[in-house]
Amino acid sequence: ISILVLASFFHLSALIFAVTYFCYRKPFSKKIIVSLFTITFLLGLTPLISYMTSFIGDVSGISKLSKYGGNQGGINFFYILEAFGLAFLAILTTQSKVFFTKKQSLFFNLFVVYVATNLLVLRDATALRYSWYYLIGLAVAIPHIIEYIKNKPTRMIIKFSVVLYFSALFIRTLLIWDGGDFSPYKSIFQDFDRNGRWEHMG
Repeated sequence: ISILVLASFFHLSALIFAVTYFCYRKPFSKKIIVSLFTITFLLGLTPLISYMTSFIGDVSGISKLSKYGGNQGGINFFYILEAFGLAFLAILTTQSKVFFTKKQSLFFNLFVVYVATNLLVLRDATALRYSWYYLIGLAVAIPHIIEYIKNKPTRMIIKFSVVLYFSALFIRTLLIWDGGDFSPYKSIFQDFDRNGRWEHMG
């Protein structure tokens, strides 16, 4: 709680990570995972998240949130492909005993929350950043799952596919998204306007 409060002073959205408190006991059951993914996917097809963001922005007086709420667009099918692939992996994994300690259960559940968050923001690329708090679950769970695959050629193919996909995703985000305007990203140490500055960086 102390870490969440401290992090919220850097960015208020850090409070979203409070969900972690409910992820520590044991791995989510298959029934919970399927229900969670189904509900978030159906909600993700609606403009609900954008409306909620606008509402919170209007009530709190945070103009940035109100602006974000107006950024809803069409459904991003790349998000659907990634989320469905990861969702399938999560559902398969929960049938096994890959994650059996409390620490492993935590990372697996954070992985599930990451996927659910991605499904929830299918129409809102701006809100996708909310899932980034749970990237630690993805980063830990994927390699852990892969290491439990018995067939070595299959394991190597999956490893290569994961590295290739996320490398391509990183390059796309850094160089293509918003015309390359995503880099450099401002931080607490640098507060500047990025608008169209990529082409002048040499």
